[in-house]
Amino acid sequence: MQKINLAVIIGGKSPEHAISLRSGRSVVQYLDKTRYDITVLGIDKDGKWYLQDTNDFFGQCR
Repeated sequence: MQKINLAVIIGGKSPEHAISLRSGRSVVQYLDKTRYDITVLGIDKDGKWYLQDTNDFFGQCR
């Protein structure tokens, strides 16, 4: 079966920035990696977008 491409967007300019990071990690942790090709996009507190290193991000989920 072909994997579905999925982007998880985390962070942002909101005062809830840190909570968004933790929530995003939880979401990624529980997604089925055999079913989804996951890309994590981060937004810093200044509003700049970043492509996260998914290996590093997944390591933080464990």
